[in-house]
Amino acid sequence: MLRPEARGGVAVGRRRTGRRFHLYGLGWDDHPRFAEFARGVAQNGHELRCIYQATAINLQLMPSGFIHQRAMDGLAAGGFFLARATSADYCTIPIRRVLDRLKAVGAAGLDDPRAAADTELQSALQEYERQTGNRWDPADEHYVTKLRITTEQATAGEVFPEFCTVLFNSGDEFADRAEHFLSRADLRRSVADRMRRIVLERFTYERTMERFLQFTRDRFVQMASEQDVSDGDTP
Repeated sequence: MLRPEARGGVAVGRRRTGRRFHLYGLGWDDHPRFAEFARGVAQNGHELRCIYQATAINLQLMPSGFIHQRAMDGLAAGGFFLARATSADYCTIPIRRVLDRLKAVGAAGLDDPRAAADTELQSALQEYERQTGNRWDPADEHYVTKLRITTEQATAGEVFPEFCTVLFNSGDEFADRAEHFLSRADLRRSVADRMRRIVLERFTYERTMERFLQFTRDRFVQMASEQDVSDGDTP
C-alpha cells in the first residue's frame, strides 16, 4: 500500500504543477491511475544509467527501506533521490541502543528484559518498540539473536548523515520537498555527490564481498576459539 499511495501523491502533485513524472516498468500503460505516466521498460545498463542522471528527482518507495539495489545503482550513477520515509531506515539505531544496554547491565539472559530495573534499558526498549512498531516477545528465546542479526547491516539513517532531508511522509510533504530541490540544482548535486561517495565506499560488489569475507573469517576464528575452550574443559 505504501508504494501506490506515494505514487498517487506524486501524480497529484504533477497534475497540479505541470512537472513531468515518468514511470518505467511493465504494466503501467494498463493502470487506470498511472497510464499517462508510463514510459515502458528501462533496460539495465546504459539506458537506466542515463535515466538516473537525466532525472531531476528519482524516487525510492520501497517499504523495506532505502538501501536497495535500485537506489544504490542510481546513486552510484550520480542520480538524486527522494524517498518515502519508513521505520526500516532507522530501526537499527534503537536496536543497537537496546543491545548495548543489555550487555552493560548483563540482562541479555533474562526471560523478559522489560522486567529489569534499569531505567536506561527500559527507555531503550520503549524507544525500540515505538520506532519499529515491534514488541518484545518474551516467549521467543532467540529474540536477542534476531536483533543482533538485524544490526549486521546498517540502515540508511545510519549510513547517510543527511538522509532525513530527502524523506517525505505524505503527498503534501513530497510537494514541498520536490519544489525545494527542483529550484536548487546546486543543492541536488551536492547531496547526490555526498551520497554517491558513501555508496562507492560501502555498497559496491567489491566492498560488500570484503565485508562478507571479513565476517566469515571473524566467525570462524570465534568458533575455533570456542572449540579450544570446550576441548580444554573436556576430561
